[in-house]
Amino acid sequence: MLKLLRKLLLLGLVGSVLAGAYAVVPFYTAWTIREAIKANDSAYLQDKIAWTSVRSTLKESLGKFAFNAAGEMTQATEKPGLWQRLKAYVGKGAVDKFVDTTVTPTGMAGLFELRKAYKGATVAVAGETEGAKAPLLQRISRFWARVTRAEFIALDRFELDVMDKDAPERSFSAAFELRGFGWKMTELRVKTTDPAKAAAHKLAAL
Repeated sequence: MLKLLRKLLLLGLVGSVLAGAYAVVPFYTAWTIREAIKANDSAYLQDKIAWTSVRSTLKESLGKFAFNAAGEMTQATEKPGLWQRLKAYVGKGAVDKFVDTTVTPTGMAGLFELRKAYKGATVAVAGETEGAKAPLLQRISRFWARVTRAEFIALDRFELDVMDKDAPERSFSAAFELRGFGWKMTELRVKTTDPAKAAAHKLAAL
């Protein structure tokens, strides 16, 4: 009886460890994709991102977000006029071209470097210097602080919403799916952050 109890306890412990690992791996994949973009690791990005579906979902959401944010689109209940449709068409073409040329294994790293250079220039103008790379645990903590949603939609699908650190009113929503023995990012969308969460993040950053 005692041996059976020990076996059951051992199985329970192993099951708990496996379940914990299963829950952590998708988040870890999201983190490593972020780090790979910063490190220009195009081989890793090629393997961990389903580029066709990611570009497709990003095009759709980025176009809607950009025009809504700029007040270019009419309300969904209203029929857009010719001028609105023309601006949306031209804008959609520009967004699609930007995504096609930038959202690639090598283009993502280039976009990050461009953004970093821009930030470095604005910091320099302010009379400051960009500090050294933060320790790993600190970087993970900062990333987790911007996560507004992390949940399993199904056993093979995980979704993660992360606020843009430079614009908390905007968030990136990514979907990860279990493909074979690993997780891949299969969708990426831009959306408006819940105002209360954005305000709380800005307050915490003060």
